[in-house]
Amino acid sequence: MGRRGFTLMILLAGGVSAAGYLLLSRPAREGYQPIQPTRLFEQVFSHVRRFGVDSLPESDLYRLAANGLLGELDDEYATLLQQGSEAGLTETADVGGMGLLLAARDGRISVLSVLPGSSAELVGLAPGDQLVGVNDTQLDAGRRDQVLAALSGPAGSLAQVRVRRPGIGPLTFPVERSQPRRSLVQPARKLDNRVGYVAVRLLGPGAARSVRQGVEQLFEDGAQGLILDLRGASQGALDEGVALADLFLDPGAKLMELRGRAPEPRRWGDDQPQDRRMSGLAVVVLIDSTTADAAEITAGALQDNDRALLLGQPSFGRGLSAETFPLTEKMIVRISTGRWFTPTGRPIQRDTATSDTLEQRPRVSTARGRSVYAGGGIVPDSLVGRDTLPTTEQAFLRAVGSQFPVWRSVVSSVARLLVAGAANPEPGIVSSEARARLRAALDSAGLVVPDDTWNHAGPALDQRLGDEMVRLARGEDALLARRLRRDPVVRRAMGLLHAARSPIALVMGTGER
Repeated sequence: MGRRGFTLMILLAGGVSAAGYLLLSRPAREGYQPIQPTRLFEQVFSHVRRFGVDSLPESDLYRLAANGLLGELDDEYATLLQQGSEAGLTETADVGGMGLLLAARDGRISVLSVLPGSSAELVGLAPGDQLVGVNDTQLDAGRRDQVLAALSGPAGSLAQVRVRRPGIGPLTFPVERSQPRRSLVQPARKLDNRVGYVAVRLLGPGAARSVRQGVEQLFEDGAQGLILDLRGASQGALDEGVALADLFLDPGAKLMELRGRAPEPRRWGDDQPQDRRMSGLAVVVLIDSTTADAAEITAGALQDNDRALLLGQPSFGRGLSAETFPLTEKMIVRISTGRWFTPTGRPIQRDTATSDTLEQRPRVSTARGRSVYAGGGIVPDSLVGRDTLPTTEQAFLRAVGSQFPVWRSVVSSVARLLVAGAANPEPGIVSSEARARLRAALDSAGLVVPDDTWNHAGPALDQRLGDEMVRLARGEDALLARRLRRDPVVRRAMGLLHAARSPIALVMGTGER
């Protein structure tokens, strides 16, 4: 019997204790004397300690029991850690500075989003990848402390990150560690003469202030409408999510509330003087399944107050506050202590055990009487775009399979040669000759793709190769601009902002001024 066996035994003891409690809550049958739950646990623990085949120190048994208890909770934050170590997987957003934003749910550690320009993005890690190991460490989804320790390391060091990609299988990526980023707001830009764009990818300290500065610059450049892109903003601080919504709301508006064990919930409201320019700015907020945590506070507050129109796909649904409590001089425990709710009382935390079809979700009314979905996460006012890749590209990636890192490496190498060899480079334009060169390089690397799959995926392959050429020749900012031009959700948002006669008309879908 190994350590896992002991863990299962301790969990069994906990389960039996719970059963004992249920029995105690029922009328006892005549002559039946139920065992007190604490006494039952003590008896099981004593037998494990005295008669178990494997011998473990008593302190280890208690630690395993504590970890078993935390693992049984439906709590992404529940962690038992050494004093001085990180306080929780979701609080330390960019663990190891790799650019991976993670989520612990349904017994898995998954990549929820990847920071743009990070080493994780450059090697090809993607949302939806499930972490299974780092270097020689096999990760246990119930051990947040283990995940943190495995990903952390000195800047410049390499980590062999092993993932399972749905539909493809196991993949391994060499990812360089860097200094973790605590906040990431991409530079504000104008998409045309009327519409500005700001993207938030990590709502850490100072993020709301950076957005304000960006919007003020857009005002000076003549912008009358704003696209606030929260796709990929999967982690952040509660106060930053509140502060970001606060930028656009009038004094007196409700922002959110936190409900825990206290009899009365804690409420946040807008009590700051409103910038008059902000009140006249029409706002569209973009969200999708990678929008989570503090960004959902922002989206929910703006939607409930009818201040912005939401486009995209339903958000992830993670809205919990956690606290850390010292246990001894060496140990701390972290657990969730409160749930977040939007101004209309919608829970942000999504219950993964229940059905998530929109038809089965309850609905509530906003400040102006609009009907919006409740039931966890934030559902946009208009479903636009999709979270999955086109079928043709999925077929190509399945054909590539476990050789995906080879595919990424070859694309980068061919793009570098194309950019370096062009007399007057026009990055992003992929000729038939360039595509043939890519396929020849893949063949040489031993990655052979069937003709039918290659031909059907042609447009997607051109796009990937063109993107890499632009990144190498002109940098990340030019790559973002290229991607925005072809983004269907951004194009839809621009059309609505151009057609709206006022911020209220945009949200209500009427000609109201």
